[in-house]
Amino acid sequence: MASHNDKPSLSESLEHAAQFSDALPALPDELGASDLAPWRDRIDAIDSQLVRLLNERTAYAHVIGAIKNEIGMRAYVPTREAEVMENVIGVNTGPFTDNAIRRIFEKIVEETRALEQRTYEGKTD
Repeated sequence: MASHNDKPSLSESLEHAAQFSDALPALPDELGASDLAPWRDRIDAIDSQLVRLLNERTAYAHVIGAIKNEIGMRAYVPTREAEVMENVIGVNTGPFTDNAIRRIFEKIVEETRALEQRTYEGKTD
């Protein structure tokens, strides 16, 4: 995807973005700073969706934490965390590298586990 200087061109970047949406904002022939606005608006909307999804994920993890508590399991289950990493890396299509996805999800899992430990095991940060 990268050009001769390893920086993707605008057309290459648009092509990659088109994989995620059929309705990309239009770009004029002459670009200016105001042309960033619709793209930033999309990022803001996606960020809102990500927060909603992270909270939904955490709510489900909270139920799992309650079940684990009921059956006497600890919050930290290394095999499950390894499965999560395998799953998210398996669906990654870039442009994030697998290592970047792993780091992002390590943080998500770490924060979820910490919440579970605070709630059910009495641990503090």
